[in-house]
Amino acid sequence: MPSLPVLILTGYGDIPIAVRAVKAGAYNFIEKPFSRETLVSAVKSVLGQITPSKALKRKSLTQTEMTILRLILQGRGNREIAHLRSRSERTIEWHRYNIMRKLGVNNVVDLVKKAIAMGLKD
Repeated sequence: MPSLPVLILTGYGDIPIAVRAVKAGAYNFIEKPFSRETLVSAVKSVLGQITPSKALKRKSLTQTEMTILRLILQGRGNREIAHLRSRSERTIEWHRYNIMRKLGVNNVVDLVKKAIAMGLKD
């Protein structure tokens, strides 16, 4: 699933909804009515977020990486995941490194945010 910047256009927005959308990963939140210039500016800004280096980070996760990601999102640590998957802790660390690299994140908080944006976690 590609990870793209999200721009939300709505006719029924309010501040709490806008805050939730941005926290969930939306790049911008525009409420109707809006001018053509506002829309064009927002779209250009969102498109400016897509760079070749980010495009390379949008690689698909393997089935094993998806399984490990779901376990991480459940709050399980490397040792517990290793035990559940009958793998070494070092192997799980390597998969975790690859997951984070592919998703373009540097820490677990960003990993959870990215997973929410991808629809993998409520």
